[in-house]
Amino acid sequence: DNGCIHGMNAEDRDAYVREVTAVAAPGARLLLIEFIPGASFGVPGIEPAEVKRRFATGWTLLSSGSEPSMDHNGKYPGRYYLFRRAS
Repeated sequence: DNGCIHGMNAEDRDAYVREVTAVAAPGARLLLIEFIPGASFGVPGIEPAEVKRRFATGWTLLSSGSEPSMDHNGKYPGRYYLFRRAS
């Protein structure tokens, strides 16, 4: 599955995480590609620490980093996060 929470308000982000967690089977993987704040005009973005905090319960972060498909002349406005649902 993939998702996008950078354009949501805090209440929507809470609901997104809660609903994804509720339907994800144990061991499921979740790939998020998110803009960082200030990286794109008109997109609020989301801080890496917030993504990690929101998925801290019930999920294990397997990897994260700059999203290579979003390379703009050596600048990476996006990050990827790969999580695994706890068993």
